[in-house]
Amino acid sequence: KQFGHSSVIANRWYAVRNGEHTRMRDHILQQFRTLSRTWHLFLTGKSSSTKRKLEEVSGTQDGPCVMAVRALKEGDNTQLHIPRIGTSSMQRCSSEQKQFVTIKQSSDTLDSLKLLYRDANVTFKSSEQRAAAENVLHTNSDILAILPTDCGKSLLFFLYSFKYSTLTNIVIVPTLSLQSDLKRRAECHRISCSISLSLVANEQLVILTPEAVISQEGSELIMRLYGADQLGKIFVDEVHLFSTDGEFRPMFRQLPTLRFMPVSFVLMTATAPEWVVSDILKCFFAPGRMPLVIRQQTNRLNISYETKMGAQVGDLTNQCAVNLSMYTEDE
Repeated sequence: KQFGHSSVIANRWYAVRNGEHTRMRDHILQQFRTLSRTWHLFLTGKSSSTKRKLEEVSGTQDGPCVMAVRALKEGDNTQLHIPRIGTSSMQRCSSEQKQFVTIKQSSDTLDSLKLLYRDANVTFKSSEQRAAAENVLHTNSDILAILPTDCGKSLLFFLYSFKYSTLTNIVIVPTLSLQSDLKRRAECHRISCSISLSLVANEQLVILTPEAVISQEGSELIMRLYGADQLGKIFVDEVHLFSTDGEFRPMFRQLPTLRFMPVSFVLMTATAPEWVVSDILKCFFAPGRMPLVIRQQTNRLNISYETKMGAQVGDLTNQCAVNLSMYTEDE
């Protein structure tokens, strides 16, 4: 049912003129979609925590939408003010305060790592990896983690899934071979995992390609998990491909559409020049909601390139063998 009102009020609050959406900024549309979906969940009462989710989206303990519903039930029209998308009050709601990891939480992160590997002596590979793991485990912050190859990006979702075993986390990877390898590694860590949309039950990890997660079936899976309070975080591995490979794999460029879900995103890569970082931040995050960026030096000092002109193949092979043996001895 709708309340009676004039066409002026209708155009002001409800209607959108043809073509008007082309002038709206992406983050405004994402805010509207998030609020609309959460508002629907709140009204239908399908989840016991929908009120909490609505409050998280509105950014207050007793959000404006909650106040409006209460006012309708109590017949009090004085509280029926819901801020319009894009107003200063909504901008304040969308701006997250910085979250800090406590000493106790830092210690807990290391303890979780030891339990995951069943090794009391295991440590993090770098301070940046530890900082990323601590924030993934103990804050709701969005994160862009730039860590070199073989410096433990996948640990972030393995550790989170291991610690919060009742949740299902979505991991987006570019290739089928990486899917299979991560599934094998997850099972070695005693983490249940699925790489097929048709086989998802209560797995801790669901590893999908961009094409699968953007499909209708993938979107329905995410909404179902969210509605059941089972959705943890969404991780995007090799996120630099969003900027570099979007032309021939257009589903990469559709990944920001998942931002309508009010859950934390963790973006990971080992290759991120400034123009790629700028593109990712602009497309994935709204102004005022920038992620925590953790960047480790990606320049590999132990790797160098040299060009030799006129050398014989046999000579080059022998020289490579000598260099490799020297590197092995140093290790």
